[in-house]
Amino acid sequence: MTAPHVLILVLGDAGRSPRMQYHALSLLQSGCDVTLCGYGGNRLIEPLEQQIEQGSSPSPLFTFCPLPANPKHPIFNAVKPLKAVFQFLALLAVLLFRRPRPDVLLLQIPPAIPTMLTALFVCSVRRTRLVFDWHNFGHTLMPSGPLQALAKVYETFLAPLADANLCVTKAMQGVLKEAYRGTRATVFYDRPKADVFAGRTGPREGAVLLGKLMEGEGGTGEFDASCVCVRTCLEGIVERMEASRGATTSGIGSNAAGPSPGCKITARSAPGGSVRRRTTTMKMKTTALQDTKRKNDAVLVVSSTSWTWDEDFSILLEGMVEYDARATKDPALPAVLLYVTGKGPLKQHYTEKIAALELSHVAIRTAWLEPADYPRLLGCADLGVSLHASSSGVDLPMKIVDMFGAQTPVAALAYPCLADEMVTEGENGVVFVTATELCDKLVRLLQDDWAELKRMQRYVCKHGYGDWDDEWNRKAKDVILGRGRKDQV
Repeated sequence: MTAPHVLILVLGDAGRSPRMQYHALSLLQSGCDVTLCGYGGNRLIEPLEQQIEQGSSPSPLFTFCPLPANPKHPIFNAVKPLKAVFQFLALLAVLLFRRPRPDVLLLQIPPAIPTMLTALFVCSVRRTRLVFDWHNFGHTLMPSGPLQALAKVYETFLAPLADANLCVTKAMQGVLKEAYRGTRATVFYDRPKADVFAGRTGPREGAVLLGKLMEGEGGTGEFDASCVCVRTCLEGIVERMEASRGATTSGIGSNAAGPSPGCKITARSAPGGSVRRRTTTMKMKTTALQDTKRKNDAVLVVSSTSWTWDEDFSILLEGMVEYDARATKDPALPAVLLYVTGKGPLKQHYTEKIAALELSHVAIRTAWLEPADYPRLLGCADLGVSLHASSSGVDLPMKIVDMFGAQTPVAALAYPCLADEMVTEGENGVVFVTATELCDKLVRLLQDDWAELKRMQRYVCKHGYGDWDDEWNRKAKDVILGRGRKDQV
């Protein structure tokens, strides 16, 4: 019996769609022949990159098929329908002529225009099973106006024509059923993939990664690690990780004092079996974070962002300014070392704002990490921050799933669906709306020797957020391959 051929279609940078990459990996592990079709850009997750490297045989199990790039001519941005027409024709060329007939086409939504119509046409011609995977509603990402209203009608009409639908929340399932002509969908929550997010980062591995940050070698090398206070904070975090080596369950240890000024941190890495020694020697200068204890006891906070208009980074920035003022008055509060990962159009704008700040107990750095280093950094963090603001109110941010996969609690920008289906206040995280509320929550977590934060860390380590493979086998596998109900919860 021939293995089913599943084509996964992403009208966007495939490397920035972890859910669809996880689908691809799970389908491969189920014995399917998989094609991931999308735009190039960011690297795919490591297991899929390895599949590509090993796919030198005449019929590899995994293929990445890049879509033709959108034209750069200004007229395509000025006249939006032209872009949609070009994408429609490009998709037809790829799906009808460049790729063999798939048994299943799994489509990421959004975007919905023109992919929903294109997929329906191709699947009707090639007699292919079509599954929509709803991450959000496409029209909610558009500016208000006649085009948005037309896009909603388009989505509403086409949604029930698929053979099956997946969605990411119960709230979205309800909207599809009530407002999308009775469209039935299976709720399949995003979960961390164990072979990508393996829990807390070990002390040795963490020392290597944080050593990169000390030396300005993180990701693309755009780190500014020249500030000695940042280096000292990182050294203290490494020391704390080493102290936690013997802790049960999670590696969460006591808030141990960090190394003294001028100490040496030696870390090992062993890529491909080789061992490389990395030694970093620090010398103290009189700069920010004047108090040695605060430097060595710094809390590591990580926030991932795409630096776009749908995330208001100013909330986090203002919250850190308020926290700095509170920490100046309260010697018991530790310093905060904040790393913001990601790239996007607003990064330069906020980088300039960060550079203009004069903070004494907060240090902020930006980074673009290699795919393999991102989960490791999350696994070193004491707290993650999510600024995702849902355009529909019924989707959930994948970045929080990543943080839970690294066994890191989260502070998340609040909206109803998030609190109902993902973040439980005081258990696996906290929620906030304003910068002041974020500051208040952070102070609460870090008072009394971080008692509440450590309690949340223990909870996340013990209970986690489920496992992708288990959830996928129970909910998504049969729906995608045509053996399950369409309305499972």
